[in-house]
Amino acid sequence: GRRGDYLAMKLVEQILIRNKKREDIYKLLRKMQNFPSFMSYVKSVKIIKKIPDGFISAWNVFIDGVPVSWQEQDIFDNKNLSINFQMLNGDYLKYQVSWRLLDDLYGCKIILSLDLDVGASAFTRFPEVEKVLNRKIRKAFKGMLLAIKIKLIGKK
Repeated sequence: GRRGDYLAMKLVEQILIRNKKREDIYKLLRKMQNFPSFMSYVKSVKIIKKIPDGFISAWNVFIDGVPVSWQEQDIFDNKNLSINFQMLNGDYLKYQVSWRLLDDLYGCKIILSLDLDVGASAFTRFPEVEKVLNRKIRKAFKGMLLAIKIKLIGKK
């Protein structure tokens, strides 16, 4: 989709983690600095500063070989076991994500919501490039959820 002349997308992905409690998954998600140890495309996550209910972190990732970096504000809602982050500065115009954990009959459902604005007006003139970029971003987020599932329950 587009906002004005920019490439923007909203995305919601989810995955079921069988036989795991929300609290256990939340503990893993809170330790974002450990993501590079089990997500191959996340090169580094550094905690820059602690703030009330969260921290400021710096991220370096590769999406299909393309380096992307940003700083974000991460806010932890310990009562509802959810995490929200908002990009403060970086390679995108806008980047916000929320992680929600819902009890499910079979375990816990992780729901990842994304609001991204790449800010690259050049892409809007080339619909085929926009489609490829959308696919790459979707693939990256599905991969992130799968990496979390594998980390929690092992390979299936």
